[in-house]
Amino acid sequence: VIRALDKLREKGPVFEGVRFSSMASVGPDLQREKIGSLVAETRIDFVSSRGELSIDAARWLTVRGGWDVLVGTYDATLRIPNIPVLGASDGPPISSQRLLTWKGSGTVSRPAAFVEARISPVKAWDLVPSVRVDHTEEFSSEWTVSPRANTRFAFSQGPLRTAVRGGLGLFYQPPDYNAVLPIFGTRDLRASRGVHSSIGIEQGLGEGTELSVEGFHKK
Repeated sequence: VIRALDKLREKGPVFEGVRFSSMASVGPDLQREKIGSLVAETRIDFVSSRGELSIDAARWLTVRGGWDVLVGTYDATLRIPNIPVLGASDGPPISSQRLLTWKGSGTVSRPAAFVEARISPVKAWDLVPSVRVDHTEEFSSEWTVSPRANTRFAFSQGPLRTAVRGGLGLFYQPPDYNAVLPIFGTRDLRASRGVHSSIGIEQGLGEGTELSVEGFHKK
């Protein structure tokens, strides 16, 4: 299906106002570190793909949707000291720490889908609500849903335009591997959750020149 759609894209849009793009990558990611008795060897064979379909449904409405997928397998051998938690002290020197050993293999699966709408009730105002759904299947299984919204209002147009913009959204971040590996942390640790908000202003200073100031808050 992806090859067929890509082939159509090469020939140009099939319907007016309909655009499609996609990309994919395949390959191994190899890392090997050995210092004395310390060993860190990992191999990840992965396939990643991202695609997007955009439809101009009306003069005031554009709808976009697509996918963002990473799947693969891993094989790892570790013989390393305990990794400190972020913000904690480093502890004693590595030479005096007990080494932890772990060897394992498994699968990595992080599929996601997203959809957004660009709504322009008037020429000067854009409103972009969106939602993203992620599924993580590694040491544990978890679904997350992230609603978000952005808006922009232009008080004037042209090289000296003035506009304000703002956004509010929910974001999730899967836990770091050192937090969920059996020898270091908790296998069923859940993704961290953050509410991001921002507000800013744009001021055009002439053709091709713009000054913008933005405030950002994360909770």
